[in-house]
Amino acid sequence: MCWSFQYYKLGYEKGAGPVAAYNLGRCYYFGRGVDKDLEMAQELFKEAEGGGFPVREKLNEK
Repeated sequence: MCWSFQYYKLGYEKGAGPVAAYNLGRCYYFGRGVDKDLEMAQELFKEAEGGGFPVREKLNEK
């Protein structure tokens, strides 16, 4: 398992906010450190957007 996934998950579980949800969602979206799970990614991205994080804008950045 990828160390960054573990830390993103820990931060998310401790309530680190929309940025943590976004970062964890990226792990699920791209399959980094965890099996690819687009449904879980979508849930996390929705949560991040609900908290004011610009998910679509960030996903489109290079």
